Amino acid sequence: MKQHWLTGIMVVLALMAAAPASADCVPLLATLPSGDTPETTLDDCDVQARLTEGPRGGAVVLVLREPALARWRAALGGEGVLARAMLTAKLRLDGRAATLPGGLLLSSYSARMVHEAHWNWDQQAGELRWSPATTATAAVPCAGGEGGTPVLWIGTREVAAGGLIAAQPFYAVRPGVASPVAANCLADWALSPGAPAALAPALGLVAVAPEAADGTRFTLTATVAGRPVSGEVRVSDPSLHPLAGHWHQTMEQVCGTQVPRTPVRPIGDLVFTAAGDFSLTWQPFEAYRDYWGTYRHDVRSGTLTLEITGGNRPPANRTAAGKARLDNDGVLLITGLDPGDGTSAPACTMFFRRD
Repeated sequence: MKQHWLTGIMVVLALMAAAPASADCVPLLATLPSGDTPETTLDDCDVQARLTEGPRGGAVVLVLREPALARWRAALGGEGVLARAMLTAKLRLDGRAATLPGGLLLSSYSARMVHEAHWNWDQQAGELRWSPATTATAAVPCAGGEGGTPVLWIGTREVAAGGLIAAQPFYAVRPGVASPVAANCLADWALSPGAPAALAPALGLVAVAPEAADGTRFTLTATVAGRPVSGEVRVSDPSLHPLAGHWHQTMEQVCGTQVPRTPVRPIGDLVFTAAGDFSLTWQPFEAYRDYWGTYRHDVRSGTLTLEITGGNRPPANRTAAGKARLDNDGVLLITGLDPGDGTSAPACTMFFRRD
């Protein structure tokens, strides 16, 4: 794919425009509360991302969507509860999306007088902008994570067309133990040839093209203190794979009743991938899973069929079929499936929320 669409012009990359019911909304940034000032947050469903190239590397602009835009304008504009903190450079952002940087949050005009400002808020445009040219970062020793192996992420990462990936490599020391890699230890960011995406190496950010086809796979690579590391990405269309993501059970409805109840043994992690795999775990612990396999879901009819292919504690029934649908609040309702725990009366309907 040609890369000139990133260089020289601002290209708007729609970030998972679907409602949270059909897409996982990943936290991006949050203001750190101080005293009476509340936390103000953004996730990737709240923004559109624009990437630019500059003399000192890529810059990122987050264009806020409604209703997040209204929340931020109320908090940061005029007499908003965070306005005083912002204008006196006392407010900081916490970067939750891996290599998205934290730092001072200032208005666009006050930032001109504070060269070390990290994030600039443009009240009128409703944009947050970060540029390496305005940031001074201290070198951090490249610790080896207690001798661990550098990893970008485990398995294949699924992202919607137009989505944004903030890659944070980590040292995998042992199961359940990991430490993040310092930014100054990272180099040689690259995308596999033909990847339908753009890369901002200064930030470790990948922006998937809005027109990227569902099922397309590509690889992101880098070096961590000179050691190669890579991660596979699969483009996923949320409208075709509405179940994709991690879910936990909140309620159930026992057959013959109309009143939901708290499950005796709730499912702690039900995972569906856009590639057609699933796993189920009652009590998640590190990489443990109770059983796994493949699934088929007809979006139109709601029919859901699970085919169990392995597990640590698989139920006696090797296949299961039922219905699955998302309600208007993003709750997943699964009917007619017995997960096989054997601890209570079968539930005709199970209710799940995204993690």
